[in-house]
Amino acid sequence: PATGGSLDIIQTLNSLTDTYVFSPNLINQARFGFSRLRVTSVPEEPFTAQQFGIANPLAAEFPGLPTLTVTGLFTLGSSPLADQSSRINAYTFQDTLSVVTGRHRLKLGGEYRRSQVNFYFNAFSRGQLIFPTFANFLLGQSISIIGSGVYDRAFRVNDLSGFIQDHWKVTDRLTLNLGLRFDFFGLPKV
Repeated sequence: PATGGSLDIIQTLNSLTDTYVFSPNLINQARFGFSRLRVTSVPEEPFTAQQFGIANPLAAEFPGLPTLTVTGLFTLGSSPLADQSSRINAYTFQDTLSVVTGRHRLKLGGEYRRSQVNFYFNAFSRGQLIFPTFANFLLGQSISIIGSGVYDRAFRVNDLSGFIQDHWKVTDRLTLNLGLRFDFFGLPKV
């Protein structure tokens, strides 16, 4: 009979495209996109640790009842992993130029992507008491876990790519599709 929690998932997606026709043989398409995925989980806390006579050094910030587990029988209290949130933002800039000349249809372009991941994860902040047996539970003999420290994190990643492609109609019965693409996937930075 553990308590539940709430889980909110909010997603946003925006995209803007501009297509410019210079001539029948020359077209440029530029795109900008932004997306955000926000996930937040909060445990329900109908009881505090203090109401059950349990001392928690983090009670000022996390007053809820610790998770009480009797192995193989039951679990009481809020989830030790339910207090977390993440926001993932992604920005995309793309540009593609299309050129038709003779028997060639050329495309060349590039893309820049920036990703941001911001999150916190307050694992075991209310504590967890694990009782190996029901007898240990009745005697108050448990293994205790409490989490603390800084669980806020933020990562940034920059990716780049570029390409050139030729759709070459050599004859009426032979078309060659040739291309070259380069992708650089950046390392996450704090």
